[in-house]
Amino acid sequence: MLKLIRYLKPVILEVIISVILIVAQVMLQLRIPNEMADVSQYIAAKDTQSIWEMGGRMLLLCLGTLLISIIISFTTSRIGSYFGRELRTEIFKKVTSFSVAEYDKFGVSSMITRTTNDVQQVQQIFMMGLRILVQAPAMIVISVIYASRLNMKLMTVLLVSIPIILIFIVIIAVIVFPLMRTWQSKIDRSTLVLRENLTGVRVIRAFVREEEESKRYDAANRDLTRVTIKANRVMSLLFPGISLIMQFTYLAIFFTGFMDFDNKSAVVVFSSISSIMSVAQYTLQIMMAILMVSMIFVFVARSKVSADRINEILNSKSNLINPESPIDLDKTELNGQVEFKHVSFAFPGAQEKSLYDISFTAKKGETTAIIGSTGSGKSTIINLIPRFYDATEGEVLVDGINVKDLDEIQLRQHIGFVPQKALLFSGTIKDNLRFGNNATDEEIEKAAEIAQAKHFISKKENGFDSQVTQGGKNFSGGQRQRLCIARALAKNAEIYVFDDSFSALDFKTDVKVRHALKKYTKDSTVIIVGQRVSSIMDADNIIVLDEGKIVDQGSHEDLLMRCSVYQEIVKSQLDQDEVENTIRMNKKIKEEKEEN
Repeated sequence: MLKLIRYLKPVILEVIISVILIVAQVMLQLRIPNEMADVSQYIAAKDTQSIWEMGGRMLLLCLGTLLISIIISFTTSRIGSYFGRELRTEIFKKVTSFSVAEYDKFGVSSMITRTTNDVQQVQQIFMMGLRILVQAPAMIVISVIYASRLNMKLMTVLLVSIPIILIFIVIIAVIVFPLMRTWQSKIDRSTLVLRENLTGVRVIRAFVREEEESKRYDAANRDLTRVTIKANRVMSLLFPGISLIMQFTYLAIFFTGFMDFDNKSAVVVFSSISSIMSVAQYTLQIMMAILMVSMIFVFVARSKVSADRINEILNSKSNLINPESPIDLDKTELNGQVEFKHVSFAFPGAQEKSLYDISFTAKKGETTAIIGSTGSGKSTIINLIPRFYDATEGEVLVDGINVKDLDEIQLRQHIGFVPQKALLFSGTIKDNLRFGNNATDEEIEKAAEIAQAKHFISKKENGFDSQVTQGGKNFSGGQRQRLCIARALAKNAEIYVFDDSFSALDFKTDVKVRHALKKYTKDSTVIIVGQRVSSIMDADNIIVLDEGKIVDQGSHEDLLMRCSVYQEIVKSQLDQDEVENTIRMNKKIKEEKEEN
């Protein structure tokens, strides 16, 4: 938790002021019993004037303590708020810099919990803890000093009881801290199940799995409840235990003090009673301070686990490391050629590779398509281009430069990427299409027209200013996919990557998009991952994958003649007449190209 103190830097002045005010408050508060120690002398001397003066001083001390307490409340609230803001911002920056491997390692649900619940726990300890952890030790030390001046013999009782209380707190801590760590992991699990049910509600209802999913959440909830009850049972011993020890201490002080009254004059006894009462008051203050520490201990136990989980993210090193002196793409003659040289890849922690010795070249002005069965490694290949992952072996080159030698942000600025899952952000259509860069209205309309999205956008009342809900749920799957394609095209990038981005389009729209795309990207490198033969058959080069290996590559017509894997894919989607028609259509296209 101490590592997180650096995020108090913006409010360090408020922290210093708060510490000074807290100590001042304690000193004023503890002056009251000291004033009361002299009351017996004033009463014995019947000095009414001194009693009134003492009362006035005590009133001023109370008012001063109240005023300082109000100021401290304002400063600690400001400290906690700024601390939470800085910490959440730092976590967000760190998370957004993660590679896909780190997202897989932590899990989205866990990262959400760490950014919200864990930060709140640590923020709370800094708001309350700063006050209590400064106030309580100051109160104990100053009370011991004041009480020892009045009666050193009575102080021996405190010097015995305080170590006993500290030992008791340490024993509780040893038991509770592991339970708090388990408690946080159970919260992660509960959040994960809840998130899966909320995002997958349609699938759950379609397969009539409501009862089973309810049982799954109940199981996760029961685990969380069981750990919570176990931790609370241990913590419930803390306050009664400390109170019991302090009550015995309180009685021991009176017993020890009254034992000295034998064979002493009434005046001495009367004076001693005032000392005993003052020491008892200081003992009460010490007891309250220890109870405050015990109270904050509950939050410390939780906050320590939360702080460890936050530090786990902040101290995590990304697998994708930018070079110290990256090559500036803007200073090179950028053509957008992408080349894979003997690339192999294995996911972190996997025993087997997902890709084996992949080699191909995607040239400027050409379309390179990748096809294969499910799990053959198509998406894995294109994820290596923008450096979502780094190749385990071999090189991924852009214009002859290894992508590991490029700044990843600059590299991605030159890539128009359409992911497999069409994802839109809340805002307007225009905001989403400008997500890649600050495209002009003309460029946005052109991109939407090529993606065959302009037609349904124009039908909306506000056109491009129409609202998009979170995830684009107010659009159909095909419409979301076309908007994602338009978003990539609006970047005017040198490299376009489409990860199965035409799967939700009907055949007619698919043909229109590909035809318009061919003209628009004639000066760019286009890489398409497809499941449908009809989406990729007009590509200049088709790469056929099987179990992470390239079995063949070439044109649609050539692969139909010689590649058995490609023949199986085609035959599973098209009948014999359609296969022959595609061959004839390709021959006709080639002849037209040669004539032109």
